[in-house]
Amino acid sequence: MAKKGIINPKDFPLDEIFMGPEEFGRFNPQRHEFLQLTNILHYDEEANLLVAHRHVEEGEWWSKGHIPGRPILPGALMVEMLAQAGSVHANLIFHFPENTFVGFAGLDSVRFRGAVDPACDIIIAGQVSGGSAARKAFRWKGQVLSMDGNILCEGEVFGMGL
Repeated sequence: MAKKGIINPKDFPLDEIFMGPEEFGRFNPQRHEFLQLTNILHYDEEANLLVAHRHVEEGEWWSKGHIPGRPILPGALMVEMLAQAGSVHANLIFHFPENTFVGFAGLDSVRFRGAVDPACDIIIAGQVSGGSAARKAFRWKGQVLSMDGNILCEGEVFGMGL
């Protein structure tokens, strides 16, 4: 039996946006090719849940060379999606000081369970699993999900203020 995702992507319509890139950009300074989130769809402080969306375009910068003839989204970029979503979520919870850059500090238990082809939408969902406002650090357990709910990538990322 396939492992279930922490959410059902169908419960989070892509046109119901909690934060756009301009808003979450104050927590996520990545831009251009390295911005791996399209929108934040949902944030529930009480449930400790953040749900983000990433639209994967046809012809993105990686598609020409990452498996010519059968482009698939690099796993490293799925991990980057987890890190960026986790950083936004941690900033919403811990209220890190303005202009604090929370950088990628580590990974644990990352698994890839499916491929992502160009021209699709995927969902990133997860929960803060630890951290400290004083230390400007966080842990975030998340998943990258297809729109039909299949887990494509999952793991825990760590971030710290630099």
